[in-house]
Amino acid sequence: MPWRVSCICLLSGVIAGCMQTRGHAREPAVLRAEDVASHAVLQAALQRTLGRPVTLAPDALVNDTQLVIEPVAARVDGRRIGGREMGARVERFTLWRVEDGCVLKRESTGESIELPDVECLVPTKS
Repeated sequence: MPWRVSCICLLSGVIAGCMQTRGHAREPAVLRAEDVASHAVLQAALQRTLGRPVTLAPDALVNDTQLVIEPVAARVDGRRIGGREMGARVERFTLWRVEDGCVLKRESTGESIELPDVECLVPTKS
């Protein structure tokens, strides 16, 4: 019986240690402002994930760790058609620095999208 208690205590310590390590390795992040290549990788990843064209502001994920993608309003002859957009929804993403890489998390599904060759920075707290 005492060996079971010891095993449970040891296992609890190992699990807690793993959770702490993983928690420290993942931090909210932003992109470097002057990195045009990273912006292109971000846009391509979002278009692949959402299955539709995406237009991003030049400072997307530069000043904030979160990104909101809204559906494009339907238009005829350049004029917006009134009414509700069916099928498209607002999507929220958060950029994370994980070890030496950047990962974009889709909040609605929990999907993680790796952004290869993208440098992201942990924002300084002011």
